[in-house]
This record gives sequence, structure tokens and C-alpha cells, in this order.
Amino acid sequence: MILLLSFNTLCLLAQPPEKEPAPAADSVIRPAWMVQDTLRQRFQDTLPQQAQDTLPQRMQDSARVAEMRKDTVPMTAELTEEMDHSPTKAIMYALALPGLGQAYNKKYYKIPIVYAALGGVGYLIYFNNQGYVQASNDYALDPTDINERYLRFWRRNLELSYIGLVAVYALQTIDAYVDAQLFYWDVSEDLSLRLQPSLEPVMISPGVPANQYGVSCRITF
Repeated sequence: MILLLSFNTLCLLAQPPEKEPAPAADSVIRPAWMVQDTLRQRFQDTLPQQAQDTLPQRMQDSARVAEMRKDTVPMTAELTEEMDHSPTKAIMYALALPGLGQAYNKKYYKIPIVYAALGGVGYLIYFNNQGYVQASNDYALDPTDINERYLRFWRRNLELSYIGLVAVYALQTIDAYVDAQLFYWDVSEDLSLRLQPSLEPVMISPGVPANQYGVSCRITF
């Protein structure tokens, strides 16, 4: 028994040591560029074939949309600047100088009308003032009833002339304000109002037809 135990012990001691297992493939240290290429390849492998095919097209579409946005930004700014038409500015311009509000609204044909009205009222003021001065001198020399009537007549006309001046000044201001409010109003040919005669048959009694005359109004918008 002693000899058998000694023999087994010697056999165990004579066995070579076990080899360490080889490191796994994933645990091998690789360079950074190899790791990036591997990750990119794995990402492309996981994508469906259709997604891989449409990915460049999507990138091109995104670039095209970005270019379109760059092109439309100046247009949007110009449109916003054009749409910024303030009625308050039109009133301030018209009050500062008659006709300037019409120029702000791009209604240049109204400027001569405004100055013609102001010129006409100005001439009336001058004319009535001359008559009032003459009537005042006549009344001072001869204070009779007839001279007093002439004095009142010219004074009344002079006051009406000043009222007309204020009215023309106010009307051109109101006109500038209304045009500014309706600056973007649609006044195309699709908008129309037409009046025309109308003839409709009417039954007065059984078997006796008659016609009813009138006017019809048709609005197209």
C-alpha cells in the first residue's frame, strides 16, 4: 500500500502545468482607427438594404432644403418689409406736409388734386379778404346799413374760406389714412358690382301672364 501511494504521488508531480486559455478575440487591444471602421461597418450591416440605399439621397435632400431656406430668407425679409405699411405713418406724413401721405401710399396721382384744392381755397381766402378789407374801409367812412350788410357778407365768406381750408387739410389726411388701411385690399377684376334691368314673369290671375319690371344687382367676388 505504501509503495502504491508513493507511485501515484510521483505521477501527479510529473504532469506538466496546464496552459492558460488564449485571450478572446474581443479582448485584443486594437488601434482606434480599426475600432472606428469596425463600428461603422457594424452600423451599416445592421441597417436594412433600403435604408442604406436611401441614406445618400436623404443627405442630398437635406442639403437642397438648406439651400432653399437660404434663398427664401431674403425674400421673406423683403416681403415683411413690404407688408409693414403703417396707417399711423400715413397720418403723420399727411399732417406734416399735404400730399406726403398720398406719396407714402404710392397714390401719386392724388397729389396734384390735393394741391389744386388747397390752391383754390387759398385763392378764395385772398379774394374774400380783399372784399372784407374794402367793405371795412367803406363802413368806416360811411356807417350805413348797406355798408354794414356788405361787411357782414365778406366777413362770412372769409370765415367759410378758412373753414374750407381746414376741411381740405383734414380730408387729405383722412384719405391718406383710408388708403393705408386698404393698401393690401384686393381690387382685382374678379371683384365687380353690376346693375342691370330685370324682367320676371308673374301670374296675376289664372291664364293671364304678366311681367314684373325691376333692377337686379349682381356682386362678383
